[in-house]
Amino acid sequence: MITLFHRTYLAVLLLLLCRICMAQSTPLNADSLRRLIAAERVDTVRARHMIRLAETLRAADSAGAMRAAEQALAIYTKHGPHTSIAQARFTIGKIYHGRDNYEAAGPQYQKGLEAIGQDSSLPAVYMRARLTGNLAAVYGAKGQPEKELEMVLSVIPMLERIKDTLALAVANFNIGVKFYNGEQYKKAFGYLQKSIALHEKRPSAQLTEAYMVTSWCAMNLDSLDAMRRYLDKASAVMDHTNPLLEEEYEIARGLYHFKTKNYAAAEKAYLRALQVNTPTAPLPLNRTNALESLNELYETQGRYAEAKKVMQEYMSISRGINWHANILHGLEILSRLEEKTHNYAASLRYLREFVQLSDSVKSEESKVRLHNLEIKYQASEKEKKILVLESTSRQQQLVLQRSRAYNALLLAGLIVALLVALIIFIVYWNKHRLATQKEQLQRQELENMKQAQRIRHFSAMLEGQEQERRRLARDLHDGLGGTMASIRVKAADLADNIPGNDARMQQIVAQLDGATHELRRIAHNMMPEALLKFGWEAALKDLCESLQHNGATIVFQAFDLRGDISQSQQIMIYRLVQELLGNALKHSGARNILVQCLQRGEELSVIVEDDGKGFDANTLSPADGIGLQSVRARVDYLKGRLDIQSAPGEGTTINIDIHVQETAPDIAAHR
Repeated sequence: MITLFHRTYLAVLLLLLCRICMAQSTPLNADSLRRLIAAERVDTVRARHMIRLAETLRAADSAGAMRAAEQALAIYTKHGPHTSIAQARFTIGKIYHGRDNYEAAGPQYQKGLEAIGQDSSLPAVYMRARLTGNLAAVYGAKGQPEKELEMVLSVIPMLERIKDTLALAVANFNIGVKFYNGEQYKKAFGYLQKSIALHEKRPSAQLTEAYMVTSWCAMNLDSLDAMRRYLDKASAVMDHTNPLLEEEYEIARGLYHFKTKNYAAAEKAYLRALQVNTPTAPLPLNRTNALESLNELYETQGRYAEAKKVMQEYMSISRGINWHANILHGLEILSRLEEKTHNYAASLRYLREFVQLSDSVKSEESKVRLHNLEIKYQASEKEKKILVLESTSRQQQLVLQRSRAYNALLLAGLIVALLVALIIFIVYWNKHRLATQKEQLQRQELENMKQAQRIRHFSAMLEGQEQERRRLARDLHDGLGGTMASIRVKAADLADNIPGNDARMQQIVAQLDGATHELRRIAHNMMPEALLKFGWEAALKDLCESLQHNGATIVFQAFDLRGDISQSQQIMIYRLVQELLGNALKHSGARNILVQCLQRGEELSVIVEDDGKGFDANTLSPADGIGLQSVRARVDYLKGRLDIQSAPGEGTTINIDIHVQETAPDIAAHR
């Protein structure tokens, strides 16, 4: 049977195909990154630059890259968040991986996965996919293919969630190859078809390989029409300047002709494969496959002399690289060919060598055949003994067949009994499962009704709050603001017309200006004009700039924020950030505050991080702080996820993840 040599496409570079960076940055060289690190005062931002430096140095200066990554890990271990800790572990693991130090790389990937834990947010899924994929490659390199396959299969759902088409195509192809080599052709065919569908959306050089392997799968599933279709597709997209692909294609085409009994066309295809000038490879799989296929063709046609010549070349290649599996296979075929040409001495010699080299069950079966060949060889000199021995052999075979038939009947009876028991169990289990599901559905329906009632109450409350904010903002700006502006004009006129009191009147005018400015600031905070006019990204940036005071620095970073979500949702997110910044400025005593907003498709992440005094997040109760209660209520209403990481003296990091398409807030937009 034609076999595939295992191709390790899922090495470290596989998951690097996923475009899963949290933000796209302009590439910087090592010196520029070192200057940024020296100038940065926020620890977590400095650690991020260190990770970029480690990636830049990894190929040329692995020692320098390791120092930078370990320094970043120390900072992230102290300040978090956990996804950043996992990122640092991933980078350290890649550095060890690049040195082929799998014993050190594997634990780093494992610790990165432990840091992420059960976090199901989008950034955590990105990092979990990268760590799991590289850990699978470590298992493969250490000779544990079952564990490698298990982990690669677990990466598939992660890649589907992050929607990386090329990485999914490569993963499905490699899983298909593994199942093909294990002779599980139906499973292999399914994964290979998935790989082809993905590759056709984003064509790559591997598409040709996928077509050809799928054609072999179709052949083993006895679907020659499908085999021909996939070979035609491979020919249409194949790079004919690639000798390895050319060899594989000609062998596959020859197999198709052989299966359809077009022996002349099959022979031409095999000979074309052997004539391809390929570079020297440590494992010349294609050439040995072509020779084995040509032998099968000659043997089928009874051209035993040509078949033996082909297999001698096959053995020469296999012995040259001490390829035990092929040597055993070649010895078995040569023994059979010599037997068919009545050259029993040579057949016996090949089979003896086969038995000496093989230590498997097949070796024991070959010893029986060796005994029969010895009888045939001796019988070529003594015809009478041959007849006696053949008769004895036939009688033994008849007894063996009867014994097998009896065992088969017993096995069939046992299987029928097991099937009946299994059917009874399945019927009972299905009834129990349906009853349990019905009960769960009833409980879920009741909980959904309660949740809908809570959402309606909270929606009405938020609606009232926003309408009141709007009314107060309008009254302050249009009513009291206009009145104060009028008073200011009159005071300015008096200052110009009353001699001798210019200084005092000017002071009054200045105070009125300050009061008017403060009034406008209050009205703006109640209903930000920038959000209504320029969108939520501009409003959040304006909010961060306006709240900086007393030496507190607020850095705002936005990544891929879209304006196509409803204005009511934008206002809700604005209020969340406003509340979190207010809490940080009032209670934490922070000198630096970082606000990050990241949108990836329908997933939105909001991160507010400060270097203030922090608090014990593990002892935080629902009654601790009206501000946090308001934040929790808004996040729950948006069906989001709130994660607070803090400790006394170590600052605070608050992560909010929201699925913007699953929520439908009905707060009226304010225009």
